[in-house]
Amino acid sequence: MQEKINKLNIQFIGIGAGRSGSTWISECLREHPEVNFSIKKETNFFSTLHCVNFKIWDKPLNPNKIKKDITEYYKEFDLEKKNSLKKGEFTPNYLYDTEAAQLIKKHFPNTKIIVCLRNPAEIMYSTFWYAKSTHLTNNRLTTFKEFIKNEKYHEIGYLYKYLKLYYDLFPKENIHLILFDDIKKRPKDLIKNVYSYLNIDNSFTPSCLNKKINSATKPKLSIITSLVKSTYKIASTTKLIFLYKALAKNYLIIKIYNKLTKTKFSYPPMSKEERRQTIKIFVDDIKNLEKLTNLNLSNWIKENETN
Repeated sequence: MQEKINKLNIQFIGIGAGRSGSTWISECLREHPEVNFSIKKETNFFSTLHCVNFKIWDKPLNPNKIKKDITEYYKEFDLEKKNSLKKGEFTPNYLYDTEAAQLIKKHFPNTKIIVCLRNPAEIMYSTFWYAKSTHLTNNRLTTFKEFIKNEKYHEIGYLYKYLKLYYDLFPKENIHLILFDDIKKRPKDLIKNVYSYLNIDNSFTPSCLNKKINSATKPKLSIITSLVKSTYKIASTTKLIFLYKALAKNYLIIKIYNKLTKTKFSYPPMSKEERRQTIKIFVDDIKNLEKLTNLNLSNWIKENETN
């Protein structure tokens, strides 16, 4: 086992804005026979106390969970699989964590960075409804208008501000950009490009290609959630904690748990006025992002400029 760890390398790490298609990309990569995807989609291994996302939601990372030994990271992968497979993970939080970017560069200087991007107005709107449905905000914010008035939430929309560090640390050819709109409009072409970028068979078609992954949900069967939390509290005081953590990393168990505790729901579409007011906040950042990435993002801001 130690010999396998010593030879292990990580070929790709995904980052990006929340609610921007990272779960769909992850599932497409997980299914590919030439990929050894992390057992959990988001390992958060390189996340630090400086991660903006944790600060926004007033749920900082437990200092005791910050790992120092890189060999612990390799345990996030199935080490029984062939070492020749492309290994990687997808933790969107890394985009907003300047220290995480530096740690990734330190340990895996040649890794490829896959970045999911989305119109900041849509990120904000989708995140607002996600936060409400999962009680992330404890229902303190009742309307989207209130949400965008709070400047601390704006950070999740400043894509240029946080992506620039990755361009400073990694060569451009090691950064692959994915637009959420392209996932919706041309998923087959998009995933073929991702496979090609990773030098794996791009003729493979994942079963989730045309499925909507990680759509908006709201809690159900709260008794199961409460039971799991209670079990964790008991296990954490005994040797059973190792068994609990092993089960918590099992991909199939995670899927079953999510199916039992969450149900899909549709939130109302964003109004033109809500979009206009939100985009106003991010116009300068979007224009800088265009220059940084050479992407044409004019459709993100044209609605604002014509009003």
